Amino acid sequence: IDTAIVPDHELRPYIHDYFKNIVVVRSALELQKYVTAVPSIRCKRPVIVHAPSDKNIKGTEYVLEAIARLEKEHELEFILVHGVSHEQAKEMYQRADIIVDQILIGSHGIFAVEAMALGKPVICYIRDDLRETYPEGLPIVSANPYNFYAQLKSLVENPELRYELGVKGREYVEKYHDSLKIAYQLVELYKSL
Repeated sequence: IDTAIVPDHELRPYIHDYFKNIVVVRSALELQKYVTAVPSIRCKRPVIVHAPSDKNIKGTEYVLEAIARLEKEHELEFILVHGVSHEQAKEMYQRADIIVDQILIGSHGIFAVEAMALGKPVICYIRDDLRETYPEGLPIVSANPYNFYAQLKSLVENPELRYELGVKGREYVEKYHDSLKIAYQLVELYKSL
């Protein structure tokens, strides 16, 4: 096999020595299954959702510390999604005003794409060396354990920014992660092989 497909550039170094060609094909979503629910600019008590598949890898301890600090300063609701079906989780995501993906890995995955498809602002650590490898206009707020509290606080205090990022997120996903567009990209790739 000469060609391998990866969903982003973060995975390239792991397989670089084993394939002649590495092609990035972005994660795909059936967008009609994701009803946009952009956060209201009138929301005074934002709902923050974090859904770690693995709490250690996603940096959940830092998320919980920041939430505890913010709850002393602001009215908010925090939902930790874990151990529920995907459909139940999607219902919780619909309620969110802010979605926290991960703050340790350095790249985003399908959860961030789903959140953007729903029109939600997303906080997720994107490594500086990888940011330029994503399509232009990636509307994810990058945060790591050192600046996560400040980034989250900024979103909690700024409903207009939450709304703006939510709109941009949906547009971004429609442009780069629509399953129909990805399917055509795969067809062309398969033809070229």
